Amino acid sequence: MQSLRLSVFRLEALIIAVALALLATAVASQILFDRNATLERGMARAESDSRLISEHASVVFQTADRILQGTMETIGNRPLDEVAASGEFREILRQFATDLVNSGSVSILDRNGRLVLTTSPAMRPGTNFADRDYFQALAGGAARYIGRVAVGRGGGTPIVIIGRSIGSGESFRGIVTVGMQAQFFRDFYSSVMAGPVSSVTLMGTDGTLLAHQSRSAHEMQSRAAPALPVDVNEVIDIRSSPVDGSERIAALRRVPRQPLLVSTSIATDAVLESWRRRSIALGGLGLLAIGLLAALTFVALRSAGRESVALQETRKLTDELAVALKRERVMRREHLHRTKNNLAMMIAMLQVESRRLHVDRDAFLGTANRISALALAQQSLDQATGGEIDCAEYLRNIAVVLADAEPHGRVRLALSLDPIMLPAERAQALGLITNELITNSIKHAFRDRPSGTVTLKLGATGTDVLFEYADDGPGFRGPGGADAKGLGLIRTLCGTLRGRHVASGLRGMRFYLAFPRNEPDEAQTAPIPETTSPPERTQGSATSRVASV
Repeated sequence: MQSLRLSVFRLEALIIAVALALLATAVASQILFDRNATLERGMARAESDSRLISEHASVVFQTADRILQGTMETIGNRPLDEVAASGEFREILRQFATDLVNSGSVSILDRNGRLVLTTSPAMRPGTNFADRDYFQALAGGAARYIGRVAVGRGGGTPIVIIGRSIGSGESFRGIVTVGMQAQFFRDFYSSVMAGPVSSVTLMGTDGTLLAHQSRSAHEMQSRAAPALPVDVNEVIDIRSSPVDGSERIAALRRVPRQPLLVSTSIATDAVLESWRRRSIALGGLGLLAIGLLAALTFVALRSAGRESVALQETRKLTDELAVALKRERVMRREHLHRTKNNLAMMIAMLQVESRRLHVDRDAFLGTANRISALALAQQSLDQATGGEIDCAEYLRNIAVVLADAEPHGRVRLALSLDPIMLPAERAQALGLITNELITNSIKHAFRDRPSGTVTLKLGATGTDVLFEYADDGPGFRGPGGADAKGLGLIRTLCGTLRGRHVASGLRGMRFYLAFPRNEPDEAQTAPIPETTSPPERTQGSATSRVASV
């Protein structure tokens, strides 16, 4: 006993250790999974922002290029002073400037850097810009220039310059520039940024920083950034910012059709802040669950001894019930087998007596056929489970037995029977109805004919069973005659099934029956009305009648 109790204590300790390890692993896995999911959401936000800002930059710079091209085409080969003096050209230049949604300006400088014409009211013609980077680059042979932010000489406003040269080499005549206010970019970037620690950077493909906006520093920066490996269209990862050196979730994307890159970033610490709060809460819940699990495990194992005794008693009772159930099944099979044998003996005795006695032989044979139907029901019930009978197989057996019993082989069968399971009592009633109908057809419909066809159909719709019987005999007329007793039995059996039936004698016998699968509640079942006397078969032609319930 002591050895057994020691084994139980060791089992308790092992189960608690395994449960604690599994729970700790689950908590740690959930925290790690949540962290990765949080970082993925941050990357998706950075990627979405970079796409939006890249498309914005593409539209803005394409508009500026279109204005530069239009201005140069309007100038053509005319001298710049002549162009500047033209009132018509000044109007064209003002219309170009209105296409800039950022309050930008269009300017023309001659080959010496002197301002010839501008749409900016803050700049005066004649001012020299030969010392500016953009003029020196275009005068030195560059066809196009996009430079870092410059402070406007006319009003001190930060300006982003885009320029193109008019001619090149010996034919260089000056430049055309579009200046866009940095405030326009600042306002747009501020509306896009996700939080107080997000930032947006616009740079050239050579790594030159053109513009930078951060929530922590609301100024556009104009210093050069270190060169970056930017030989790809898009990169989304966690890296150190080239501007402030902090670790950030960054998305780097090329601006379509422009020598520019857009970088959007969100500080990793800010993204993971919500994850940290959730992790602390989850860790606390995990510790609480571990303590609760340990307590429940201890209590459960303490009661394991008592439950073991109860389990042994339950198993003993279960074994006894299984033996009793097996004995009951054997007795039930034996009872069904003896009942089937007794019915077979009764059928044989009736057949012998019908040949020996000078009485109505058809009445004897009709009774024998009814007993045969009950015997087939007993056989089907013996093979069934749950006290239900497959009516398709049951009715097929009855029809085949009665057709084979016809001495002249005049009966052909046309069967369309769906497999429907019914309780034994309801299946027996339907079998007796089928027996009476087929017997009636053999006795009357096919008496003076070389052959006849009996059609049986069985189906279901909703909770009702549908039964249809037909033969190709001559039909029937009014009540009375040799088969009135059999059809009276049919009406009685239909009543026990709580069914609705219709019998027709037009162009052969037609019988239709609909009844519920299961016995309905008497309190909810309307009483079945009285029916007229059952119709009788006729050997002649002509008349027919319909009797219905």
